[in-house]
Amino acid sequence: MTNRPLTADEVKRMFEAMDKAASDKQGRMWAEYDSAAEWCAKRGLKGNEGDRLPTGLSDAVLSEINDHPEAFAERIRATAYALAMEKHN
Repeated sequence: MTNRPLTADEVKRMFEAMDKAASDKQGRMWAEYDSAAEWCAKRGLKGNEGDRLPTGLSDAVLSEINDHPEAFAERIRATAYALAMEKHN
């Protein structure tokens, strides 16, 4: 391994890889968030204070739910509506 400065192209590729990793992680977090909303919707939960949540949620998802409970409740409502429409069709 040599101790040379990175080229501009190497730096660009490094930052692109870091951005992709962050984007993938963010995408997984939102998929987990949506899955939690679906879990609640299927059980008739509304996202009210004291409602159960699925076990094993990541800290990032729990933090998002706790920081924005109204948004999570809206996601549950929208998911419940979508599930009802799927059954209807």
